[in-house]
Amino acid sequence: IMFTLDAYTFDASEWETKATSGMYNYYLQLKGFSSNLSSVVKNNSIISVRTVRFAVGSGDQNYPYLIRHEEDMRILSLVSQEDSLEGLYFKVMDGVKTLDLSNPELGFLPIGPSFKHFKGHFDGNGVNIILQMNRSTSDYIGLFGYIENSTIKNLHIEGQIDGRDYVGVIGAAVKSQINEVFVNTVVNGRS
Repeated sequence: IMFTLDAYTFDASEWETKATSGMYNYYLQLKGFSSNLSSVVKNNSIISVRTVRFAVGSGDQNYPYLIRHEEDMRILSLVSQEDSLEGLYFKVMDGVKTLDLSNPELGFLPIGPSFKHFKGHFDGNGVNIILQMNRSTSDYIGLFGYIENSTIKNLHIEGQIDGRDYVGVIGAAVKSQINEVFVNTVVNGRS
């Protein structure tokens, strides 16, 4: 049996939107599901309308989330404010030579703030990252603010990073590996 939607009008009052949160964007959701009395229906409904904010990859070691451009780095920095991204893998896509994160309008934040350590893995794939961070009254300032049980590798950093304490390409690191990270950056701070 086939059916068509030709005669059906989509009434906005029947749909609900959910704001982007953490790792996910959300499609429109029918209110009949989103406000259902059954928690199983509600939960399954929200899972069915969400999509990961990274367009390519699954986040595992063999198929990492790919960083294609500055916007993907911004998304990673924003997501890391809410989620430690524990055990997830990120890699700059082949062919990307430079990621310029120096424009303040981009809204890039250190990946892994002091209150939500980054616990993922980042492979820069040889990319050159340009930073210009002027946060002289803030701590844990750098490309990465605070990492734990992480691997950061294969990248070049240039620019200037100004902060108060725990300032550098990586503000603080616990039980982490940092390999093939080359720095040509002016760093100002107390530690």
